[in-house]
Amino acid sequence: MRTLVLPLALVLCAAAIAQEAPPAAALPCPKVALTAPDEIKAGEAMKVSASLSGGDPEVTPTYNWSVSAGTVSSGQGTSTITVDTGDVEQDTITVAVEVGGFAPECAVVDSASTMVERPAKPQPPR
Repeated sequence: MRTLVLPLALVLCAAAIAQEAPPAAALPCPKVALTAPDEIKAGEAMKVSASLSGGDPEVTPTYNWSVSAGTVSSGQGTSTITVDTGDVEQDTITVAVEVGGFAPECAVVDSASTMVERPAKPQPPR
């Protein structure tokens, strides 16, 4: 009498595969929104903050900031930065943040622009 070991093994294998848990549903990508002043006076420190909504609550986000003018004087890598505008010659400063740590398909970026008000230049005598 022959035993049906091979077919039985295939049936057991198929049953084990069928019982595996389905993959976890991917969480939606988070959204980031920047809070920045509409206008500052030249030379003033400028604070900009990023707020996240949605996404995986288990992720510890990373923040990579860039500015079009001035320098990030504090907060690089955090959700809030201070920008030194002391030597800014431009009329507008654009701040951008890229938030990392989430799934590669999540492009979590935002930017905001702030107008720079300068004191009027004195008129030369005539």
